[in-house]
Amino acid sequence: MSAVGIASSIKWRKQLLRLRARLSEAWAQEFPHHDFETGHLREPRSLTADAWNDPGWARAAREYHKACAGRPAVVEIEPERLSRLRELMADNVSLDRAWHELNDEARPTPQTTIEAILYCVRERGVAALDEPEDIERLRRCDAAALAKINQHIAELKGDSHA
Repeated sequence: MSAVGIASSIKWRKQLLRLRARLSEAWAQEFPHHDFETGHLREPRSLTADAWNDPGWARAAREYHKACAGRPAVVEIEPERLSRLRELMADNVSLDRAWHELNDEARPTPQTTIEAILYCVRERGVAALDEPEDIERLRRCDAAALAKINQHIAELKGDSHA
């Protein structure tokens, strides 16, 4: 590195150190409880203790217990469902399995899904049912929805006996 390059590097380093000093002062004013180097709280225990001792926290806890009126939970859950939910929280149950068991319960197919399939059939014919999007929609349909779709397709074809 040339003498000019070294002088330039020294000048740049001095400028960075001056800027760092200004940033440190601004940091101390804006974030008095945080360390400048790490950004972490300096005294997390004392801040937490202050929050727990706040009168607003105690008031909120009293209001919550009053609203519960002796019940263990604000929302009532049927014992069978509560038992099932506890089973799904076991260590050997994956998040994916729990989600599917909670969300894929036997419930009717949404009307919008049926209408989306029928729209595709009207626009592109029965061949639309071989498209990946419609295959996925059909997979999510219950028996009643499939019967309804079949009936509409038969009506579109002019065959009312399907």
